[in-house]
Amino acid sequence: MTKLEIRKKSSAQFSSFGFRHSFVLRHLTMPYLDQFLHVIVDQGGSDLHIGVGQSPKMRKHGDVASIRAEAVSHDEAMSMLSEVCGQHNWEIFEERGDLDFAYEMAPLPVFAAII
Repeated sequence: MTKLEIRKKSSAQFSSFGFRHSFVLRHLTMPYLDQFLHVIVDQGGSDLHIGVGQSPKMRKHGDVASIRAEAVSHDEAMSMLSEVCGQHNWEIFEERGDLDFAYEMAPLPVFAAII
């Protein structure tokens, strides 16, 4: 099962996070994933959990709750991930089966992503 966990981090927190493959991605147009991250920021959440066959979930003050009733399909998850990873990083994910990176939605915080 493909799972994506995204955590809100400050730039200082990210620089000390120590990922094996660390990079920050920025987009000029709004990727599909951003709608979920906006919910996390607007609701004061800290983590976004996306798993194939499960509804997207948000962690807030230690509690995890669904933010949409509909489960994420395999195609939807792959589309979300490939859109924010870029071709080179997507190839790393396909080769190794995991990928750690930072994702920035300016002017919002940097998000640490673990796939």
